[in-house]
Amino acid sequence: PREEEAVGSASCLTDAQQPGPVASEDPPTAPTTIQQSSSIVVSNVERVRWGSKSEDVLKLNLKPQEAPSSNATAWAHGLEELQKDFEQRMAALPSRSAPWGAQGSLLREIMDAGRELCLEPQRRWRADCRNFLRPGDQQRMLRQELQEVRAAGQRWDLAFSDAADDVLLELCADPSRQDLPACRRSTSEAEQEHTPLLERIRDLGRELCSDPRRAGRASCAEFLAEEQLPLLEQINELGHELCMDPRRAGRPSCAQFLPKEEAKATDPGAWEKSFSDKVAAYGRELCLDPWREGDEACKQFLEPPPQEHSVAEEALAFGRELCLEPERKDYDACAQFIEGHEEKPLLDKIMDLGHELCLEPHRRSRPSCTPFLDREAEFQGRFEQLRKEERAWDEAFAEQLVAASHELCSQPERQGSDACEGLLG
Repeated sequence: PREEEAVGSASCLTDAQQPGPVASEDPPTAPTTIQQSSSIVVSNVERVRWGSKSEDVLKLNLKPQEAPSSNATAWAHGLEELQKDFEQRMAALPSRSAPWGAQGSLLREIMDAGRELCLEPQRRWRADCRNFLRPGDQQRMLRQELQEVRAAGQRWDLAFSDAADDVLLELCADPSRQDLPACRRSTSEAEQEHTPLLERIRDLGRELCSDPRRAGRASCAEFLAEEQLPLLEQINELGHELCMDPRRAGRPSCAQFLPKEEAKATDPGAWEKSFSDKVAAYGRELCLDPWREGDEACKQFLEPPPQEHSVAEEALAFGRELCLEPERKDYDACAQFIEGHEEKPLLDKIMDLGHELCLEPHRRSRPSCTPFLDREAEFQGRFEQLRKEERAWDEAFAEQLVAASHELCSQPERQGSDACEGLLG
């Protein structure tokens, strides 16, 4: 029996080393398949090691036609276990466990953090911030910076202007500088700062239009829209101050602001007439002394006054008659001949006053003076046309006046007067 066991074991060993009829059915296939499987596993291990993401090792290693046969050796079974171990390790990798949505949210967080950092002023213009900023961010930031620069410039201009005004007022407080043109202008502007010119003119219009006699005028509609405190006294003071200037003496528009005594004092013609009367009275008083009788210089003072005054009165009456005609009643030259002539419309008076005030250098740049200065060219053209018409009318009037004077001087009682002799001569 022992010999039979030895022979049996030897036969088994021989069968293991040299496969029997079962192994001889496909002797070259098993070793070839195992070698191919090992090479594929090694290559896939390298791919898994360097970051392969979603490939299935089973699908890569063993294809259906390459599955191990039932006759595979223990080494082939070891390879299968090794493959399972690789699959478990791959399943434990973080790249396989973390979903792709979480990675996308992380990328968005990174972009948002970079954009937030690049929106700060000290980083917004860096080259590496272009990847984080949106297309309209830089344009919006540029507009915002431009607005901030403009606002800062305006604030600086206002602060500088206020500081300059304060320094100028402080310097002009010195009595030795009060007569300087810059100090007079700064003082007047400081006084007028709280009451703009256009507002004062509107207040004047409201005050004048509050008179029942002007309530129905179309030009008063815009002034009566709002109720304001009466400013007639302020306007009268302003008109009185302006009309006291010798350059405006004798203007018809100043008659309503100046009393009769002051109007006569500022009128050059009235002053000359008063001075001539005083000289004539003093000359007559001196020439009445007996020892000056027969003096040639006293003849002009002692002779009775000629009839020139009556001729002048008749000439004025003739002028009134001519100016009452419809085509001549609007001439400015007729204002001195027509008594109780219609006064200038209220709106024209206000526009004239505003235009006159805005012609002063320190008011020309004010926005409220724009509507008054824009009409300057229109007024100039109209004035030239009226001046031509007035010149033509004056020439015709002078001819008619000379003819009337000849007619008056042809009367016997006026032929010896000095005025008629000079006229007829």
